[in-house]
Amino acid sequence: MKLWIAMLSVLLMVSAPNLTYIDEIDHDELPITFHVINQEMTPDFVAEETEFMIEYTVSNEHAYSIKEVTLTVDTYLDDVFVEQIEIVIPIDVIHHSYQVSEYEEVFERFYFDEIEIVSFDVVEMSFLQSYRTTISLAIFYGMLIFLMWMFIDIYKWMTTYEVKQILRDYWWAVLIITFLFPAIISALSFLGRYYVLTQVYGWIFFMIAPVSVLFFYIVLRIYHAIKDRI
Repeated sequence: MKLWIAMLSVLLMVSAPNLTYIDEIDHDELPITFHVINQEMTPDFVAEETEFMIEYTVSNEHAYSIKEVTLTVDTYLDDVFVEQIEIVIPIDVIHHSYQVSEYEEVFERFYFDEIEIVSFDVVEMSFLQSYRTTISLAIFYGMLIFLMWMFIDIYKWMTTYEVKQILRDYWWAVLIITFLFPAIISALSFLGRYYVLTQVYGWIFFMIAPVSVLFFYIVLRIYHAIKDRI
């Protein structure tokens, strides 16, 4: 048990971003935090513009991925308040993960050399968008099992009776393939924040993988029903 805890601790230290933040803002309602690493504002009165750059980290512990962050900021020029504006930053941060990136924008005929982030809001992805990788992998898992079976099925020219008999005799293998393997993958996905199966979310994979296997089993039965009639 102590060895397991030690391994997790090492993985956590390796995976966590070793960065220094100059500002940190929590979302009002969601478990999402916007960290500011660095920011630069260069007003140019000749070109009549202000170049803005911000390096940031978004920590997303929400159940859905997010695709956009809108910062509400107060702008200042020579320590004098100018105006409150919104800065829209397109991002792609999956659920229970984080992203380190930077954003640049040029503000024409608007000058500031300092900002204060008041709050921020996010645009969430849908369920299918947030878990598209997990869903796709679960479907691929079922399809892979199906293709492996079909290779043997066609090679040995199996009948419907033989298929049913094999599944009945090796019921334990069916349970392992349908439930145990997805359960193991789901368990490993909980280490996703430590860079193990980072794109898979456990319970969703565990729910969809057996359904995928069942779907391709139905396809197999339809294939044999058609073949038996020929």
